[in-house]
This record gives sequence, C-alpha cells and structure tokens, in this order.
Amino acid sequence: MHKKFDNLLKKWKIENVTSEEEKRCKEWLMGHADDNKPCRTFINNKNNLDKAPYYQYNKYVVEYTGNSHTRKEKVSLHPGNGQGTGIHL
Repeated sequence: MHKKFDNLLKKWKIENVTSEEEKRCKEWLMGHADDNKPCRTFINNKNNLDKAPYYQYNKYVVEYTGNSHTRKEKVSLHPGNGQGTGIHL
C-alpha cells in the first residue's frame, strides 16, 4: 500500500511541482526562508527497517533560537530518500 501511494505522489509531483518550488520547500523545511523564526534545523535519518513504519524516513528537529527559551520541535518526512511524501508533526 505504501509503495502505491508513494508512486502516486511521485507522479503527482512530476506533473505539478517545478524544481524551483521543490527547492524553496526544502529551504523552508531547513529554516532558510526569510519569513521563518530564527532557528536551526537538524535532519536525523531513520533507517531501521525492522521497526514500523518499515521504510526509511527523515526526522527534522527544529531548534528555535530567537529568544532565551530555546524550544525544539520534531517533524518527520517519509520516506528518507529526500523525496518526502508526508509531513508528521
């Protein structure tokens, strides 16, 4: 089921997303957009295929640095091939 959904999204992306839009999205995820709060973003590659969800994905950890109370948030992108098909907060 995951492979079918992933293939559908890849096809949709090819038909509907320009390379510039994809680049801007990746920059936004990494906190490099002008309208983002000051932050640092780290990517943790999750490659354990023996545990659910049984495929590779990236987990993004955002550390907000704009004030004295540093806050971390986690965002997961599936799969970990850099072509994320879903965002999980």
